[in-house]
Order: sequence, then C-alpha cells, then structure tokens
Amino acid sequence: AAPPPPGGNVALAGASVAAGVALFAATKLGVGDHPAATLATLEARAVPFDTALANGRPSLLEFYADWCAECREMAPTVAVAEDAYDRDVNFVMINVDNPQWYGELDEYGVDGIPHFSFLAADDTEKARMVGVMPEEAFKANIRALKDGADSLPYSRRLPGAGADATAAATLADAPPSTPDAGADPRAHG
Repeated sequence: AAPPPPGGNVALAGASVAAGVALFAATKLGVGDHPAATLATLEARAVPFDTALANGRPSLLEFYADWCAECREMAPTVAVAEDAYDRDVNFVMINVDNPQWYGELDEYGVDGIPHFSFLAADDTEKARMVGVMPEEAFKANIRALKDGADSLPYSRRLPGAGADATAAATLADAPPSTPDAGADPRAHG
C-alpha cells in the first residue's frame, strides 16, 4: 500500500474539528432557531397583560428581569415556542423590576425568575415553572396548554388543579438540559 499523501491526515483532522464545532454550535447555541432573541425582542412582541386576560386564549406569563442570566438564556427557547404557537397562546412578558406588577408577583407566587405561569383560556393558573428548562419540555407544556389539556407534562401542579391535586413535579422525566451547573435561578444573574 502506498503511504498517505503528506498533510492528508492534518486536513482530515482539521475537517473533523470544523465539523464538530459546527455541530456543537447548531445543537447548543440555537443556530437556526433564535440565537439572537433577547428579552427586549420578546417584550416588544408580547401581548399586553390585560389583553391576554380578556381575549379568551390560554396565556404564558413570563416574569423576568433584564439582569437575570437565566431569563436571557431562556429567551431563544421562548422565541421558538412563540413562533410556533402565538396564534393560539398569548405570550406575556412581566418585568419584576416594574412596581406596576408587584400585585401580580404576589398573585402568581413569583419567588424566583424566570417564572412561567401557564394560564388556561379562562385565566385560571394551570401550572408554574421556575428556572431554565429544556426546549422540548417548554414546547410540550405550551402545546398542552394550547390543546386545553387537564395538566401540563413538565410542570409542578398547583394545589386544587386538575384531577390529582397531590401530583408532584414531573420534570425528572423532562429531556436533558445543559444549563450551567452552578446556575441557580434564584441567584438572579
């Protein structure tokens, strides 16, 4: 057998590294989804809170702050879900730093951000979640909300909600996520 041409292995190794970097970027950085989505863009396209409560559609309330790293991390995931479901579900952004919303912070039990409250079409809160969640789990919850499901697949059930009020969190079954291992959604940035 003839020896490989000089530099052939180097070119192959370089191409392999480039392909690996491209694959990582496409799967972890949201390439092709909404890598540039920000809280400001989500807020600009959000349905006003009062409109959401009056239009007869289910709603996702996101309580956030501009300085919250986890809120910024979730922005591309929320943008993808909004693109898929904005005709059927209201996406509402509520900035926790605005005193106008202090009553809603209490009403929806906001004790960490990002906090997501999932409201049925009749405005009753079906479930809530706090922190970063995998895109697949987030979209599954929005899809179930849109479909009027009795419960959401990846959420903490609220007391008195649905047929089984004692159900615990089901996030253990959620698809894996790769958030920063040291990140704490209650650390606020």
